[in-house]
Amino acid sequence: MAAQKKKLYERHSFAYYRAGLTEHLTPTEKSNVRALYWGRIYHDVNNDPGVNGSAFRGGRQLFVNFNVLFPQGDNEIAQTLLHEMMHCAGYSHPSKSGTPGDNGPYFGSAPLRAELAIAGVQSDVVTLAAADSADDGVLREVCGVVDVEADERIAAAAGAAPDGKAEGV
Repeated sequence: MAAQKKKLYERHSFAYYRAGLTEHLTPTEKSNVRALYWGRIYHDVNNDPGVNGSAFRGGRQLFVNFNVLFPQGDNEIAQTLLHEMMHCAGYSHPSKSGTPGDNGPYFGSAPLRAELAIAGVQSDVVTLAAADSADDGVLREVCGVVDVEADERIAAAAGAAPDGKAEGV
């Protein structure tokens, strides 16, 4: 666990640095996300096999799926952390649509544009996963939870009321 914690902090540091350099975020978006790093960030575990991580808009807590995310490598870890920090900074995205790089409503949103700061490409290059086939009435996508029902489950698990839509990657 100590090695995972160290890796998590290293990747946060890299994400913070790259967020300040990127041309893919507006000056306000950069300032808002980087300001969060000067306060406490809480981390918890997300065990949903269909997501790398999640966060509540406007919150200060990230839920990280270490088993899914960490094997994907350093860039993916940093992209996911920065994406989730953008949600904490108040930014959202609609349900997944379009293709990476199309600058549409999903891939053109602040959390997805932030991913470009890390490796120059968006990490979400896969299509909808088999998680959608789970007939539990909950729409999911590879990048995370996209429905109110799931928000309530995540909030209950975290012991907090949702202050908006739970966002994940």
